[in-house]
Amino acid sequence: MRKISRRHKKNIKKTKNIVCSNLEEAIKILKETSTVGFVESVELHANLNIDPKYADQQLRTTITLPNGIGKKTDCCSFNK
Repeated sequence: MRKISRRHKKNIKKTKNIVCSNLEEAIKILKETSTVGFVESVELHANLNIDPKYADQQLRTTITLPNGIGKKTDCCSFNK
């Protein structure tokens, strides 16, 4: 079994059985439990209660990342 650090145990106790109803509350809890020295990332899991069988309930979207995908491309790289 993996060892769990003291910091992680404290964060588990702080966030046990918490369901955030709004984004501001979730961000507040995230800032309280953040103790690392690097930029963290966050995942969002949301239940949209849609049935993809029906055409009017299908969800298709794209997002634009603030810095692109992080790769530089050369316009003529395929000719080399």
